Amino acid sequence: MKTVINIVLAGLLFFGCNANKTSTKTTPAPEAASANKSLEGTYWMLTELNGKPVAAPKSGEKASYIYFDAGKKRVSVSGGCNVMGGNYELREGTRITFGQMISTMMACPDMTQEEGLKQMTAMADNYAIQGDNLSFAKARMAPVARFKATKLPEGFKMD
Repeated sequence: MKTVINIVLAGLLFFGCNANKTSTKTTPAPEAASANKSLEGTYWMLTELNGKPVAAPKSGEKASYIYFDAGKKRVSVSGGCNVMGGNYELREGTRITFGQMISTMMACPDMTQEEGLKQMTAMADNYAIQGDNLSFAKARMAPVARFKATKLPEGFKMD
């Protein structure tokens, strides 16, 4: 019995010593090596609202987006028809507070996205950025809205 225990201990000692000789240097995964986009100064196009996918705009249609101006601490949000604007405050970590939003009042064929984004700015208290993807949530709930970083449209101007 002592012989079996000695063999097991010798094996553990051998493998334990060899484990220390392996390199501790790690190479980050390709996705981890790529930098996240910045919340501010990036044009984020809406891809999902309240768990439902949002189709990319067709030719000639306006995109649903969110854009944060770091210098003015102002946010611009559109559901593809009306535009909302207001202040925002970034807090420790990835916490965010949206101020009172003002909006244009155009009659739109479908107000679903406008209403959903209005609700998102009223309830979201945190955000997450993973690469080119941005999401907003309330506490630890499922994301209310998801966006993807895209090229700033030609002629985009934040009022």
